[in-house]
Amino acid sequence: MWVLRFDKPSGEPIALFINYAVHAVVLGGDNKQVTGDLSGTASRWVEQRYGDKLVALWTSGPAGDQNPKYMSWGMSWGPTYTGKTTEPGFPLNDSLGQMLGEEVARVSENIRSKTPRARIYAAEKVVTCPAKVPARTAVQPASAAAPPETVDLRLGLLMLNDIALAGVQSEIVTNIYYHLQRESPFTNTIMVTHNFGSMGYIPEDAAYDRPTFEVNATRFARGCAEGKIVGGFLDMMGQDH
Repeated sequence: MWVLRFDKPSGEPIALFINYAVHAVVLGGDNKQVTGDLSGTASRWVEQRYGDKLVALWTSGPAGDQNPKYMSWGMSWGPTYTGKTTEPGFPLNDSLGQMLGEEVARVSENIRSKTPRARIYAAEKVVTCPAKVPARTAVQPASAAAPPETVDLRLGLLMLNDIALAGVQSEIVTNIYYHLQRESPFTNTIMVTHNFGSMGYIPEDAAYDRPTFEVNATRFARGCAEGKIVGGFLDMMGQDH
């Protein structure tokens, strides 16, 4: 759980930047309602915890292969033995959201590293990889246009002093983030996914031999995206110095 806290000069917090790697799918695939799911519940709990005096901004980390520990795949289980209809998804979502919210509050209140001034640097880069037709859409009608040979991916870097926010236009799996962490010159390197829209899943290079959902669904051919993502961020980080 990554938390950045922004305070007034008086020390009162006005905003929390939250980053956690998890799919917001606690309510399951049967949910047809518009909800914030786990992330929305966690942010709402944090804001209420602080008396609605701050904004709790949720961002998704490298959650491409990270589901919640518990999920409800039925929004209504129908009448129970008591004769009442239950909706198990919402109580479960509230519980998990509170657990994450309590962790956000714990981290926030234990932050000791503060600075009255911040240097801000931003950069953006577009990288290109050979394309792959996702297995889910491999069967195309005869009249369909030919699939593209390449696919572009947008990367964005925002530096706040020595904190690196690495934004990716996709759903990245955890091992790509670990790769970036190992190579990054900044200890506080945070990956923010779903930036600039979405280009679907991107698995690490070593995963392409496994028939996982991420490998079958990706639009990126083997052996390119992981290196382009890590290398692209390292280039932008180097330009900051």
